[in-house]
Amino acid sequence: MDQSEGTLATFVDSATRLGYAFTPDGRVVSRRRPPRQTPWVFFGSLHATRCRLWHDGVFMSFGFVPSPCHECFKVVVRPRTLKELFQLQEVARTQDGVAKCGAECRRFIPALYGGYFYTRGIDEGLDRYRAVREAVSRRVSPDVPVFLKRGCSKYEIALGRSDRWRVAPEQVSVERWLSDRLSPGIFEWDMVPFRQPAVMVDLVQKRWIQWAFQNGDSTYLEFTGGRPLVAGGTSYQDNDAAVAAVRESQGTQG
Repeated sequence: MDQSEGTLATFVDSATRLGYAFTPDGRVVSRRRPPRQTPWVFFGSLHATRCRLWHDGVFMSFGFVPSPCHECFKVVVRPRTLKELFQLQEVARTQDGVAKCGAECRRFIPALYGGYFYTRGIDEGLDRYRAVREAVSRRVSPDVPVFLKRGCSKYEIALGRSDRWRVAPEQVSVERWLSDRLSPGIFEWDMVPFRQPAVMVDLVQKRWIQWAFQNGDSTYLEFTGGRPLVAGGTSYQDNDAAVAAVRESQGTQG
């Protein structure tokens, strides 16, 4: 499939802004560091950083769901409180495979917290779903929502239901065209060991507590020794002592 050099330039520009570099022989090299400003605690290996390359680079430049993303299935868990999020973290710690837990700060996700357990393929996804569902029911609550989804939510927002996605011949041609000009492994899955330092995990968890506080989740108090992050204001309805104190300070009478 004949693609303009302008389209390739758009992709290269996007990938460069995402932290990738292109060697003289056309390989794609990641220069990204483990994220510091993140609401997530990660478990297991990561798919390198190709998820952002595939979505923010390939998808945004060419408009199709990259081939590897068709094989991405993730078990999604929706903790309802900060307490349940910490409990889910322990579930993720004892599960095999790739996972992350954290505060859902993305505007297109209607939840405060989330957990994601990553797999490849529908059969592996269903197996992982059953294992995670059982563990969450036993160690968190049977009422916590757990479901299996495919690919990135942004794809479904833009292109519709994921069970209707297809890899078209035109897409195969584009991916081959990209691979001929860039790294031959640009559409391959990469797994790399990754461990967040303990100090980073502690920082992320402090962000969780702040997130819970600002969203009215009082279970955060269980992780602050019962101390509120910010002292509450004084209410005056049905508070005769407070009303009297104000009147006295102002020299007025009721």
